[in-house]
Amino acid sequence: MKLQRLDTETRQKQIIEAALAIIHQHGLAKLTIKELAKRVNISEQAIYRHFENKLAILKALLLTFNQALHQQLTSITTSEDPIARIRALIREHLNFFARHPEMAALVYPEEVFQTEPVISGQVQETIEKRIQTITEIIEQAQAKGKIKKEPKAESLALIIFGAIRILITQWRFSGLSFDLVQKGEEIATDLLYLIQTT
Repeated sequence: MKLQRLDTETRQKQIIEAALAIIHQHGLAKLTIKELAKRVNISEQAIYRHFENKLAILKALLLTFNQALHQQLTSITTSEDPIARIRALIREHLNFFARHPEMAALVYPEEVFQTEPVISGQVQETIEKRIQTITEIIEQAQAKGKIKKEPKAESLALIIFGAIRILITQWRFSGLSFDLVQKGEEIATDLLYLIQTT
């Protein structure tokens, strides 16, 4: 039976989705061109027509992940209340993974890609941007007297960012056994209780 010829964009999307599924199910070590070709039902040579090598696939995968998460986070309210924005930031992060559980394999991308120094800088830049976003919201809250001046905004941002990542990892390794968003709401409430001025 002759395989259907797909346009380049569609085929690349298939390859990226298959790569993500392999990492999610078996880890990065199992991601090979041979396994990808088998999953997508095309030849190994056909994979190379779309991506130069495995590293190119990993870079495309990371870009897809970041673009998808960024799109989700753009829905965060522009409310003048920074406390509401912090809640929304946590909620939308977790909503994204609840809708796309396969993406949870990339919640610690520096671990997935630590053997690929070519893109480690890109990973670090992405992490720093997310922390900076949270830091700026906290600084706004501190300026309005909504959040305590101490600890520093960046320290609080690291705590919040770390809590999100650990919760997603726990959820993933539990087999998605609990309501991620609900648990996140509970954590957000507890964190804000500790740092709010009133």
